[in-house]
Amino acid sequence: MKKQKSIYKSNKFEGITLISLVITIILLIILAGIAINLSIGENGLFSKAKDARDKYLLAEKNERQALNELYEQLGLDGDLPENTKQTEAGKIVKMPEKWLTITPTYVSDANGKTVVESKKVASVYAVSAGNGDTIPVPLEFYYVGGTLASGVVISDNKEDQNLDAGKLDVRKELKGNQFVWIPCTISEYNKIDFGKQDSTWDMETNPAELPQIEKYNGFYIGRYEAGVGTLNKNKKENGTEEEKANPFDYSVTFDGGASLFNSVTIQTGLDGFETQNSNFTARRIGTPVTYGTNKATGNIVVKADSIPYYHTDYYTAVEMSRRLYSNHSYVKSGLASGTMWDMMMKYMKDTGNVDITSTTWGNHDNTSLTNLSRILHKRKFINFNKRRN
Repeated sequence: MKKQKSIYKSNKFEGITLISLVITIILLIILAGIAINLSIGENGLFSKAKDARDKYLLAEKNERQALNELYEQLGLDGDLPENTKQTEAGKIVKMPEKWLTITPTYVSDANGKTVVESKKVASVYAVSAGNGDTIPVPLEFYYVGGTLASGVVISDNKEDQNLDAGKLDVRKELKGNQFVWIPCTISEYNKIDFGKQDSTWDMETNPAELPQIEKYNGFYIGRYEAGVGTLNKNKKENGTEEEKANPFDYSVTFDGGASLFNSVTIQTGLDGFETQNSNFTARRIGTPVTYGTNKATGNIVVKADSIPYYHTDYYTAVEMSRRLYSNHSYVKSGLASGTMWDMMMKYMKDTGNVDITSTTWGNHDNTSLTNLSRILHKRKFINFNKRRN
């Protein structure tokens, strides 16, 4: 009896196992069917992977096309080289990714489905500054010459492109307004007191300046003072007696025929500026800045051998600086800020282009502007004669 009971239990156990096996097989078949459907169905894994691959290839194609369109817009070869330490300064190279701006475009197809496309655009192109350094040059501006160590110069006149052959006076042969690239990282873009007098002045940096520094690691500043007229050597040497007496071509004129063609007189005392002729300013002396209009017509120049716009107040300087490129599509101009000034001075100090330990401000003496063509500037590439404010 014990033996039969044992066989009975064994049979019962084997019967349950068989049923479980059948159910398991059925479940596996169902799961396999689901897995196969997920893999190869309309929304399956394989389909999704193929769709992802197709989208990636399309995006890559669109990116190449967008870059080619961008380079075509710039008048450049789409197959530009990478910038290396061996790349010659002035050579146009591939643009760093962060200089490009992605602009989304939303398009509806025939079925009403929204398709999002993107296009890469930029307002600059990339130029090698030698030693693997890359600088941005705004559209419609041109690399003149130089490296980060000597000073990279650009011009808004295409005839100046690549004209810097290392000659001292090549700057006087250039036709356009000229600017110098001041390199600095976002971490070092701060005001500096240099241990000098008035170091308790405002040390705040305008946060509006930071996006450009973060994007391009630098900024451009005028190579020379803002000028109202540039010396015309032909007039000076071959002109009429009247032209020889006043050989400047004026880009800025003033009401009533006022002219800055006279000697720079020394201003003494805190009220020195108030003794200057108000015909050159944006306000009348003794009146609020909201009264009076800018009496200057035309745009300033940023060139060698130009008469500095020294008869002016702060509000005129702001307006004239902004006006220089107010109609330009790709750049904005303005008065240099305190932080920009300090970064420029630091750069000049680091590159050995100025003696920062000097106790005087500016870089040339008070002199008659009739002798402007004979002034020998102490700085190699930037000529400023303004005290920072």
